[in-house]
Amino acid sequence: MNTKDPLYISTMDKAKKLDHDKFEIYMTIQQYVLAHCEDSLKANMMLSHAIDELKEHNIAPSNLKTYYRHLEKDFPIKKEMKEELSRSQNNMSVSLIWCTMSSFIVLMFIKEAVMNHYMIHLYVDSAIAIVAFYIMLHQLHIELNILNMNKITKRPLVVMVVAIVAGMIVNIVAGLSSGAIAKFDFSFLILVVGMFTSRSIFIKQTKGLSRNN
Repeated sequence: MNTKDPLYISTMDKAKKLDHDKFEIYMTIQQYVLAHCEDSLKANMMLSHAIDELKEHNIAPSNLKTYYRHLEKDFPIKKEMKEELSRSQNNMSVSLIWCTMSSFIVLMFIKEAVMNHYMIHLYVDSAIAIVAFYIMLHQLHIELNILNMNKITKRPLVVMVVAIVAGMIVNIVAGLSSGAIAKFDFSFLILVVGMFTSRSIFIKQTKGLSRNN
């Protein structure tokens, strides 16, 4: 396994609940699995089953190669991987929707600030924009974690960030304009296009992972 792909936090937390002796056995299993499995998702699922077996039974594999095959063949690893990828797709879609909505609120505030014309009041609009900005950053962080977990390129996240920046530039230009362009808000369209493009790239990449497995 690539050293840049660490164990999932959930796997590490689960392993820490083992007693000392079983944890030592687990570390031996973990070292072997990580050395022979290049897929981080598959490795973490195999290790999760190993932890469950250690909790229920006093096992101490004498042949790690045989035990590795047991983890790989005696549990529905492929099915679990597909289910996990499906959950990742759903989580990514939800996060992109929240990111789009919160980003639009932030971009609207930027346009209001440039035009010096607020929907309610400067302080009220500022408070709403700050909350929306926090939600936007939080969702971008969630998306980054999903990409890292699935060993997927950062292209979906880059597309979304580019859409946000492009929308901000458009709103600033529109806010500074005294013409008819100021009456229209194209940032939402840009964000929606970015959202669907990011989702499309992500789903295509996860489907590629599913085929490889």
